[in-house]
Amino acid sequence: MQRSSLILAGVLGVFVCSADDLPGQEFRMWKDKSGRALEAEMVGVDTAAGAVKMRRKDGTEVSVPIALLSPEDVTYAKAKWQEMQAAPAGTAPMPAPGGAPAPAPVAAAPTGAPAPARPALTVTPAAKFKMPAATEYLRTVPRVRPRLIHAKAGWDYVANLAKTEPTATALLGRIQESGTKLLEAPELTRIFGEQTGRTTPGSQALFRIAQLGTLHFTQQDPRWLDRGVRELAALCDASSFADWYPDQPHVTTDFLIATCLGYDWLHAGLNKQQIDRARECIVNQGVGPLVAFLEKIEADKTMADLPPGKEEFGAASALLIAALCLADDDAATAKKAAGAGAKIFGKGMLRFAPSGVWPDGPDDGDRVLDYAIMVIQSLKSCSGGDLGFTLLEGFVKAGDARVFLTNPAGQLFNYGDAGGVTLSAPWVGSWLSGVHGNPGLPAVVAGPAQGTESAYFGLAGSLLYHNPHAAGNGTAAALDAAFTGAEVATLRSAWNDKSAMYVGIKGGDTNQLLSQLDLGTFILDAGGARWGIELGAEGDRGPGMKKPSDRVKRYGNYREGSGGQNVITSAGENQPLDAKAAIAGFVSTPERGVAIVDLKEAYSKEAKEYKRGAMVVRGAQTYAVIQDDFSVKGTQALTWSMHTRATVAVDGKKALLTQGKQTLAAVVLSPEGATFTSEEAPEQVTPLTSLKGVNVLKVKLNEASGDQRVTVAFALGAEVPAAPVLPLSEWIPKK
Repeated sequence: MQRSSLILAGVLGVFVCSADDLPGQEFRMWKDKSGRALEAEMVGVDTAAGAVKMRRKDGTEVSVPIALLSPEDVTYAKAKWQEMQAAPAGTAPMPAPGGAPAPAPVAAAPTGAPAPARPALTVTPAAKFKMPAATEYLRTVPRVRPRLIHAKAGWDYVANLAKTEPTATALLGRIQESGTKLLEAPELTRIFGEQTGRTTPGSQALFRIAQLGTLHFTQQDPRWLDRGVRELAALCDASSFADWYPDQPHVTTDFLIATCLGYDWLHAGLNKQQIDRARECIVNQGVGPLVAFLEKIEADKTMADLPPGKEEFGAASALLIAALCLADDDAATAKKAAGAGAKIFGKGMLRFAPSGVWPDGPDDGDRVLDYAIMVIQSLKSCSGGDLGFTLLEGFVKAGDARVFLTNPAGQLFNYGDAGGVTLSAPWVGSWLSGVHGNPGLPAVVAGPAQGTESAYFGLAGSLLYHNPHAAGNGTAAALDAAFTGAEVATLRSAWNDKSAMYVGIKGGDTNQLLSQLDLGTFILDAGGARWGIELGAEGDRGPGMKKPSDRVKRYGNYREGSGGQNVITSAGENQPLDAKAAIAGFVSTPERGVAIVDLKEAYSKEAKEYKRGAMVVRGAQTYAVIQDDFSVKGTQALTWSMHTRATVAVDGKKALLTQGKQTLAAVVLSPEGATFTSEEAPEQVTPLTSLKGVNVLKVKLNEASGDQRVTVAFALGAEVPAAPVLPLSEWIPKK
C-alpha cells in the first residue's frame, strides 16, 4: 500500500471504520470531471486535504480530491458522509498497552453522546519505517494559499462546523471574545531577559496569529485580517523584534512558526513590502538561527548520536513548516530548512515507538506532539499525504499514553526532567482522536475566553482539530496500562472519579542526557490529592543544568539525583549513569492492577537482585502497596523515601499524612521492626529552586544484609486494610 494512502482518518470530523463496520457498504463507479472512472467504496473524508477516501475491491485505498469529482459524485459523497457520521458508535474496546484490559470503569461514565468507535488501523512497524528524505517534504507543495495546517477546503469545513455543531459554535464564540480583547490591546512587543516558562514572546505570537487567523477564515470579518496583518508586521518590525531570541531556540521556534502561519494565512491582506519583510525575517531571524542550532548539536560529539529532545524536535518542526511555507517563494531556503529539519523530525517521531510515550515525560511529549501535528497536518493539507507518520508505530498510541499518564484529577505522572503539572495542549488530544479514535477523553467543551497574554494555539487549536471523536465522550479500554520502551506503568481504582486512587511507577534509562536518576520512582494520588510527588526539574541556573552533557554537576542537584526521587538509596549515592530498568511484570484484573520493575542494573553495587512492585487493590476499601524485593551485597545502610507536600505525623510503623481535610494512612508491613521517620527536604540555596513545604517520609534500614523485603501500604482515612505480604514473584499469577 502506498504511503499516501495509509491515512485512515482526517483531522476534522473524519470517521473511518473497517469495511465491515461501514453503514451501507457499497461499491460504485466514481467519475471525475474529465470522465475517468474508478470503482470503489467510500470509507471517509479527509477534510484538511479536501479529499474523499476510497477503497477499491482489492483493498487498496486511494485519496481523490473533492474538486476533481463530478457534481453527482460530490452530492453522493456528501450524503454518504452524513450517513457515516450518524452511524451508531460501536463499543469494541482496545486492549491496554502492554497488558490485558481491566473491566469497564467503576464510576459512572460522563453524560452525553459517546464518541464513534475507534477505527481499525494499519500500523507501520518502526523497524520497517523508511525515513522520508528532505526532498519528499517538498515534492507536492501546491502554489496556493492557505496551505499550512489547513487548505481552503479545511477552513471551509471549520467555518461550516462552527455554524452547525454546538461545541464548535461555542468554541468560536470564545475565540471571538479572545480576539476582541486582542483588538483592544497593543501588538506584541519584545520582552527582555531569559524566557524560561511556557509563556514566551514566541508562544504568545503563536496564540495571537492562531486566534486571528481562525476568526478571519471562519467569519470573514475584515477586522480580523487587518489586525492579523498588523500583528504579523509587529513580529517583523526591527524596532519591536530586532531578532527572535536566537540564543533561546525554543523561543525562536515559536516565532518562526507564528510568522510562517501569518505569512500563509494572511497572504491576501499583505502588500508587497509586508510580504518581502516577512519572508526576510523567516529566512534570517528564523531559519538561519535554527539551522545553526541543529548544526551545532550535530557537531558536538557528546550529543550528536543522542535522540532529539523537545527543543531540537521543535526546531526541526519549525524548519519543516518554513520549508512548506516558502517552497514556491524561496526554493533555496525551503531546501535548506527541509534538509536541516527532516532527519531530526523523523528520529523524533520514532521515539514514540513502541508504546506512544515520549521518554522524557508526558509534558515534554505534549509539546512535541503539538509541533509534530502542525507538520503532519500541513503535509496533509499540501498533498493529501503525511509521509506515513500518522500510522507510525508508537505515534498511533500517543493518545492512549496521554490518557493513562494523567491522574483522575487531571495531573500528570510527569517523571523525568519535566516540570509541568497538567497537559498544556488539549487540542493535541482532539487531533489524535480524529486520526486514531478517542482513547478515553471526555467530550471537548468550550472553556472561558483567553486573555491577550495566552500562549500557543489555545481554544483556536480545539476548533482547528475538532471532530466527532472529540465531540463525544471516549471510553478507555482498561484501568491500568504499561508502556514498553519508556518503561512506565499506571494503575487506578476507577475512571471518571476525581477521588480515585492512582499510582504511577517507572523504569527507564539513566543514559539519556535529560533523564533524572529516578529508576523505580513512583507517585501516589488519592482523594483528589497527590501524596507521593515528583519534585520536577531543577531550574536552568542550577549547577550543570545549562549544558546537558555536564552530568556530574547536574546530578549533584537534589532534584536531579536519586536522593530527590521516591526510591531506595544507599548512603545517599546516586544510581549509575548507564542503567536500564524494564517493566518486568504487569497484570490488570477486576480486583487489582500490578506493575513490577526490574531494578537490578540500578542497584548493581548494592544488591544481587532487585525488583520493585506497585499494586492498587480495588474493592470496598481501595489501597495501594509499594514493595521492594532485593538481595543485599554485604551490609548496607539503605533508605526508602517518598516525597510529599502533606503534613506528616509518624508513630512507629504507621504514619498519617494530612492535606486539607484529607488524610492518608501509611503502614510499614515489612520488614519486621521497621518504622517510619519524617524530615523536611534539604534546604536549597539560590540559585537552586526552593523545596520549602516538601517533607520526606522515610524507612531506614541501617544494617541491611541478605534477602530484604520492604513493603509499604497506603489507604485514604486513618487505617490501612489488612494486606498480606507476598513475594513479588507471587503478585502475578503464573500462566
